Amino acid sequence: MNIFEDAIHQFIPTSKLSKERRKKLWMNREALAMHRKKRKAWKQYKLTKSDADHIRACQVKNELSKLTRLLCKEFEKDLAQSVKCGPEAFWRYVTAN
Repeated sequence: MNIFEDAIHQFIPTSKLSKERRKKLWMNREALAMHRKKRKAWKQYKLTKSDADHIRACQVKNELSKLTRLLCKEFEKDLAQSVKCGPEAFWRYVTAN
């Protein structure tokens, strides 16, 4: 097992992760704005407890889920296509998740 760990440290490129990064690598401005909108809608529902606010919060949550799945899928597809010319980006993504 020690030989295996030595080989990993020798041949797999590493990168240091910033503690300040709070967003996923595939998040863009639109997704971050929608995340803020979702939090605001949920906070509004918690204050009013109205059915209309609950429906709106669920709609925004579902839109955000759909968008993040799409962004993640596109990011991973682009990453897989460029893994031969840029393996550092692949390993950074693998170790971050």
